[in-house]
Amino acid sequence: MVRAVVVDALGSGKGTRLLTRDAIGAGPRWICGVLESHGIECRIQTAEAFLRSPQMPSELLFVSAMSMDMPAVRRISRAVQKHRDVLKVLGGPIASNPHDALVRSGFDVAVYGEGERPLEAIIGGREFKHIPGVSFWEDSSVLTNPPERPLDEASYNRYMPSIERIADYPTFFAGRVYVEVVRGCSNFKRTSLTLSDGRRCTHCTPKCMLSACPEGIPPGCGYCSVPAVYGPPKSRSVDLVEREVRGLVEMGVKRIVLSAPDFLDYRRGGSGLDPCNPPARLEAVEELLSACREASNGRARLSVENVKPCLLDEGSAALLGRYLAGTDINIGCETGDEAHSEELGRPCGPTRAVEAVRAARRHGLRPHVYFVYGLPGQTLARARRTARLIESIAGWAEKVTVYRFKPIPASAFESEPAGAASRTDPGSRLIVKAARDVNFKKKRELVGREVEAIVAEENLTRRGELICFPLLDGPVMAVKGGRELVGREVKVRVLGVLSEGLVRGEVVEVAGD
Repeated sequence: MVRAVVVDALGSGKGTRLLTRDAIGAGPRWICGVLESHGIECRIQTAEAFLRSPQMPSELLFVSAMSMDMPAVRRISRAVQKHRDVLKVLGGPIASNPHDALVRSGFDVAVYGEGERPLEAIIGGREFKHIPGVSFWEDSSVLTNPPERPLDEASYNRYMPSIERIADYPTFFAGRVYVEVVRGCSNFKRTSLTLSDGRRCTHCTPKCMLSACPEGIPPGCGYCSVPAVYGPPKSRSVDLVEREVRGLVEMGVKRIVLSAPDFLDYRRGGSGLDPCNPPARLEAVEELLSACREASNGRARLSVENVKPCLLDEGSAALLGRYLAGTDINIGCETGDEAHSEELGRPCGPTRAVEAVRAARRHGLRPHVYFVYGLPGQTLARARRTARLIESIAGWAEKVTVYRFKPIPASAFESEPAGAASRTDPGSRLIVKAARDVNFKKKRELVGREVEAIVAEENLTRRGELICFPLLDGPVMAVKGGRELVGREVKVRVLGVLSEGLVRGEVVEVAGD
C-alpha cells in the first residue's frame, strides 16, 4: 500500500468531470513533488476513479478541488471515514475559506493558499497549531491559523513537481498537461464598487496598489483571489521549466500548456509591479519558449494559457506567433463597458482587450475571449454593450467563453450574491446568447475540415463513440469507433456540430496504418 494518495478532484463537481476532460492541472503533481522530495511514495487518482475504486493510502490522503467540487469532496470524505488512521488533507481553491471548507467536507485539515510549506510541516509531524495557513479540528471546534507571506521567488524555485506521476492520469497521452511557469499576479488595483457590507475603496493614496487598503478590500479584479492568495508574480527558472517539459515529453505527453495567471508576467518583476507597465520582457519570454521548444523536440505541441490584454501588443503577439502559431491563447475581457471594467479593478478596459484579440489573430494565434455575466455592477445597458462587443469580435476570436459570476473566497466580491442566471435576467441572457451565436457559427465553419487528433477515451454519455482531442488546438470531437483506437493519432473530418464545445466527426486516417 502506498503511503500517500493525491486525489485530483478539480472540476469534478458531483464526482465526474464532464467538461474540459483533457485538462490536467499542475497542482496535484506539485503535491507529489513535495512528497517525493521527502521520500514518501505517492500516487494520483482522479475523483471519479477514486470513488469507483479507492486506492487507500497507509498514511496520507490529499484532495485538491475547487469550490464547485464540494459534492465530490463530501462523497470522498464519506468513502474514507472508516479509515481513521489516515490523515485526510484538503487543499486547492476550495480551501480559500479553510474554516468553511473543513466544516462542510469533514476532512481533518484544510490548507489555505500555497501548500508547499504547510505540506512539509504536516509530513514532518509538526503540531497543527504551529503550522501557518491551515484549519484543523481541536476538541470538536475548527481552529484556523493565519497564513505566512506568499513564497518569494527563490523559495518557489526550490520546489519541483513530479514528472513521473503524470502517468497516473488515464488519458495523459491525449491531455493538455499544464506546466506552471508563473505564480501570482501583477494586478494590485482594487475594485471601486461599493460592496454589500458598505465597504468601498476610494483609492485614498496615489500608491494604492502598493499599500494595504484601510477598508480591507483585497487587491486584484474584484471577482478574483489570485493576488490576495499568491501575491505578486514570481517566475520559475528556465532550467526547471525545461527539465519538466523534457521529462513529460519523455513520458509520452503530447500537449503541454505553459500555465500562468498571465504568461507575459514572466520575469517582469515582483512586489509593486504595475499590471501594464513596463511591457512584457520579450527577451526573457523568448528564452523560455526557445528552451521549451528544444525540450519538446517536435514530439509535443506547446501553447500558453492566459495573458492580460494590456501586455499583448504587436511585439509580444509577434513573438508568441513565431513559437506558437495555430494555438489557443486566453484573453480576459469580462465586460464590454469601459466604466464597469474600471470599477471592477480590471488592469485595462475592453477597448484594449479588442486590440489584443486582433493582434493575436494577426500573428497566427487563436484568441479565446472570456466574459463574466451577472457581475456586481452589471446593468442592462452594460450588458448590451458587452453583447455588442462579443458580436463585433466574431471575426477575430476563435471562441467566446462566458461564465456566470460566483463569489470566490478571499476575493473582494467573496460576500456578494451570485450573479443572476441568464434564464431570469435579461442582461445576462443577452451576453449568453451573443456568445452562443458566435461559438456555433465558428463550429459550423469547421464542417468539412480535417483535424489531426488523438483518441482519448470512450464517450461517457453515448455508447459506441470515442472522444478525440485535437493535437494542436480546436474542438473536442465525437467519432464512431472501437476501443482499439484509444491512444492512436488520427485524422478526423468534421461532419456537424453537436454543441458549443463538441463536434461530430469521422476518422479518415489512422497514423501508422
